[in-house]
Amino acid sequence: MLQKSLDETQKKQRGDPASLIFTNKAGNPVNGQNLVTRVFHPALKNAGVKRIRFHDLRHTYATS
Repeated sequence: MLQKSLDETQKKQRGDPASLIFTNKAGNPVNGQNLVTRVFHPALKNAGVKRIRFHDLRHTYATS
């Protein structure tokens, strides 16, 4: 199901197989620093979660 969603998204993005899945409103690559300051840090604050680096998210995932 995920692959189907990714395939559909890719078709919508100019038909270029090398196109990006996540883009800004202009269709350009997302600026990482903008993502962190405009979305990630406010989301942490709203959730009442301690501020961490975006990269630290990889340490918060655990498998069972």
